[in-house]
Amino acid sequence: RLAAFATEYNLRIERRSGSSDYEEESNLVRLRVTMLLTGEWSDIRAFIAAVEEASEFIVIQEVMLRQTEENAAALGLALTVSTYYQPDAESDRG
Repeated sequence: RLAAFATEYNLRIERRSGSSDYEEESNLVRLRVTMLLTGEWSDIRAFIAAVEEASEFIVIQEVMLRQTEENAAALGLALTVSTYYQPDAESDRG
């Protein structure tokens, strides 16, 4: 879903990574995704608004902006988000 938002708002995905782990004292799994994107300020704002308004439960945990060296008009966005879910009954807590 995040990649679709990035494409919709003309942002280029430079890198993305994800990890999941169980929350302590809970049956919930946290999926954490970090993305590095580049684009113009107005597109970054629209992307963040879309993530915040999404029907899925997505928590924006960290936002960092930087000026890119290649293009003075473009900004770099480092974004970390998390969502939580209950694994299906067949999953092993490992």
